[in-house]
Amino acid sequence: MLDNFYAKVRAVSRTTSGLSETEKAIVLVRVAIEESSREVGVAPTMHLLSKLMTATLGIMAEDEDATLKNLLKDFEVDELTPS
Repeated sequence: MLDNFYAKVRAVSRTTSGLSETEKAIVLVRVAIEESSREVGVAPTMHLLSKLMTATLGIMAEDEDATLKNLLKDFEVDELTPS
C-alpha cells in the first residue's frame, strides 16, 4: 500500500510543471507535516521526520545499513499518542 501511494505521489510530482523540484519538496513536506500532525500530533511527526533525516544522512555517508525502505517497519501509528 505504501509503495503504491509513493508511486502515485511521485507520478503527480513528475507531471506537475511550473514549479521547481525544491518548491515541490516544500509542498510535499508541508502536506506531510500537516496530515501526520492531524493524526498523531506534532511531536510524533517531528520524530518521524528526524528518523527520515537520520536515514538520509546515513545514506549520504554510505552506511550500508541505512535505508528509507524499511523506515516504517518499527514505526506503529497505533502506538503514538496524539499531542
